[in-house]
Amino acid sequence: MSDLSGTDVYIHHGRPSGVFSELTSAFVRSQRQPSVDQMKLIYNGLCDGLPKLMRKAGTRSTFKARVFDDLRVLARALSERHMDLR
Repeated sequence: MSDLSGTDVYIHHGRPSGVFSELTSAFVRSQRQPSVDQMKLIYNGLCDGLPKLMRKAGTRSTFKARVFDDLRVLARALSERHMDLR
């Protein structure tokens, strides 16, 4: 979320729910338009799954390629599960 062209970078107030609220505007033209509640469910699932993914990768860094890719896969699975909750 770089190059915000003068957008207030602190509009989210440093909170995940603030980021999710702003992301709803980014997804307005998307076929899939997740709600803030759906994004929170996915975020919570990622937070819950992260320690196991890091153990499996044998690292303490979330920035390792394996962990990042596993998070991407988990996010997709969570997204597919929670997008049906509309």
